[in-house]
Amino acid sequence: MTLCRDTFKFICEYSRIEPLPQFGDISSLRVTFRVSDIKWLPTFLKNFPKLKSLILIWNTNSKKMNSKELLRFNYSAVQECLLPSLEYVDLKTSFSGHDAELKLVMHLLTNSTNLKKLTVRLNYYCTNEKYLVKTLLKIPRRSTSCKVVIY
Repeated sequence: MTLCRDTFKFICEYSRIEPLPQFGDISSLRVTFRVSDIKWLPTFLKNFPKLKSLILIWNTNSKKMNSKELLRFNYSAVQECLLPSLEYVDLKTSFSGHDAELKLVMHLLTNSTNLKKLTVRLNYYCTNEKYLVKTLLKIPRRSTSCKVVIY
């Protein structure tokens, strides 16, 4: 299933009025959203009990907004939506090493029991690439078979 930014936002706004149904047959999900909508991610993802593959794409047009919005995101709320079935996560966004981005990756790695692969793409303008790669690779993983792939 692929959701564009507007559809994702519409579904999340709708969830304020009425609980979302369970999407029990969906195993792969690709979601594009604005950073300001990241707060909806935990509520949204908990409705996919058999999710194996997750691709997240968020708009990073404004680096200031990206950092501020990510810092407001409640990572502890993600824990309830990380499902034992989740095997692959791909962050298709230029990863620049903001604390909030690192927290998201850390949370995914430390709480996903069957995660096999997490893919991160570094920002081309990243000035501390070596440090960032070392940091990402040192994050403990709950799944012993999980590989972190960094581009």
